Amino acid sequence: MKAFSIDLEWFRCPDGYRPVPGGSMGRDGPPMDRIVASSDRTDAYRPFDHFDSLYKEFAKVKTADDLLGFVKRFGLLETSPEYDADFYPGDDGEVVLGGVSEYEGNSVPEYLTQARLFREILLRKENGPKSVAGFFRSHKEFGIGGRLTLVANPSTGVEFAVTPFDLIQGLKFQLAQSLFGSTIIRACRCCGEFFEAGPGTKVRKDATFCCREHSVLYHSHKRSKGDR
Repeated sequence: MKAFSIDLEWFRCPDGYRPVPGGSMGRDGPPMDRIVASSDRTDAYRPFDHFDSLYKEFAKVKTADDLLGFVKRFGLLETSPEYDADFYPGDDGEVVLGGVSEYEGNSVPEYLTQARLFREILLRKENGPKSVAGFFRSHKEFGIGGRLTLVANPSTGVEFAVTPFDLIQGLKFQLAQSLFGSTIIRACRCCGEFFEAGPGTKVRKDATFCCREHSVLYHSHKRSKGDR
């Protein structure tokens, strides 16, 4: 049973997203690679109503191309893809509203770091709660913000619901769900993807592969290398 539900309406740009190499994050910000929406159009959807393990998809992000692929599927990780007004000084010294300028988007280095932290937390879960607690003590910047409320649940009457500020906060809440209880999270020895094992799952507690097919594939490849 989940400790809480995640209530978030988020946005995707139907015209897609594109990378901007070395772009500035704001007027005074340092130049860095970023990802921006291709237009100001948006389609609303509820990611955590449809994807129970979206946090694991984010944890697989390791490169700028991986991050772009994730954003194309699920939207920017913070602040919906809007266009911001651009102000500049007019001839008479007054500030003039000069149309719109492209929204600055998401920093690639920042979210590659966030994805790496997701992977580190998931791997620590296998070592037990003390290892997870040690991570959070040393990474206070990994905090979560949002609003906690009670909502109706036909099965239990009511349940807690959290309303995150944006998609990255929602992913952190979903990651937190996976850290509760006795379920173990491991990286598959064959494909490297994270999977859940132990009580409440379909995988044995001591499993090191996400499925039987990958176990067979891994050991078959290992035997073939040994025959050379």
